[in-house]
Formats: sequence, structure tokens, C-alpha cells
Amino acid sequence: VHTVGDVDYDPTLDPLQDASFKVSRPEDVLVPLTGISAGTGDTQAITVRAESSNLALLPSPFVEYTSPNSFGTVRLRALRGQSGSATVTGTVLDQGGRSVKRAFRVTVPMPDLVAPGNLTLVEDGGRRTVTVTGISDGDPEAVQSMTLSATSSLPELVSVESVAFDGVGTNATVQLRLVGNANSEVFGGRPAEVQLVLRNEDGNTRT
Repeated sequence: VHTVGDVDYDPTLDPLQDASFKVSRPEDVLVPLTGISAGTGDTQAITVRAESSNLALLPSPFVEYTSPNSFGTVRLRALRGQSGSATVTGTVLDQGGRSVKRAFRVTVPMPDLVAPGNLTLVEDGGRRTVTVTGISDGDPEAVQSMTLSATSSLPELVSVESVAFDGVGTNATVQLRLVGNANSEVFGGRPAEVQLVLRNEDGNTRT
């Protein structure tokens, strides 16, 4: 007599959709999980897990699931002031060690700008106005107020006198001043670098 043992089928989990945070509101993003099972005709208990590829942006996701339900939720919360993307992998694991994995991408938008190109200033050339373009708050659903700051790495050579930006537009101007009788040779050939920092209401920044 030949006895056929129980078949351990692979667990199931429906494909997951990519997610994007609304940067204007620090709400959690809830990603639904569907199609969860231990496999065809299998009734063993299962566990659902989720992992983030970028803990500096998106700490370990929280899974809300009770076996043997066919549905659940992954709760995501991005760290405030951070932006970028991460891959979240959901795993359904049965008691026999069989598993199925599904991955999806999570995006946290950030403000953006187009930095001006390098400039060559003439000694004793006085002031120079630089235009910054392509400014965006990174929020596709709401208008956020932004701030733009500028700092010089060598203010003894080139100083930042002012930044003109209304907080919501797409362009800004930065007023630079070349210090009189100063040039790069005085500082060992070092150039002055001007760093621009754009920040939205959520604390996300672009430099």
C-alpha cells in the first residue's frame, strides 16, 4: 500500500502597488495586502512580514495581519525631513518554511531646484546677481511654502549678500559680492563654493 503524504503548497500573496507619500501631511501610508493564503487547500498558520531597504528614510514597516485571514495591511511611516525612495518587501511564510515575497517601491518626494553653473568673477568686479530656476516644493497635491538659503565656503573671497525668493515661485535670485582686492590666488587657488539649500514645510531639503 502506498500512502501519499500531505502536499505543502507555496503560500500566496497578490502583487503590491507602488506607494507615494503626500509630503504636505505627515500621515502614515497604508498599503493593502490581499490574496494571502498558506496555499491551495492548506490550512496551516502563516506569518506576514515586511522589510524596508532604506531604514534611514523608511524604518521597519508595521504589518497588521491575523492568520488565517486573506487580507492585511502594511503601515509605513517615513522619517520627518527625509526624502528619497525605498523598496519594501512583503513576505508570507508558512510553518513548513515555504514563503512567497512581493516587493513594491515607496517614494517620498523632495523639493527641487536647478543649480546655476560655475561662475568666473573678475577681481574688483563688485556684485553679481545669480538666478536660480526650476524651484519646486516636491508636493504634487498641495502648494507648500519654501525657504531658500545660500552660504559661501569662502566668504573672505565671495560673500552672499542676499537671497530674494517669495517662498512659492519657481525662480529666485542670489546676490553675490566679490571682496575687493581678493582673488583665488590669495587663498591658495581655492574657489569659493556657494551652497543652496531649499526646504519645504515638511522639513525636506534639496541642496
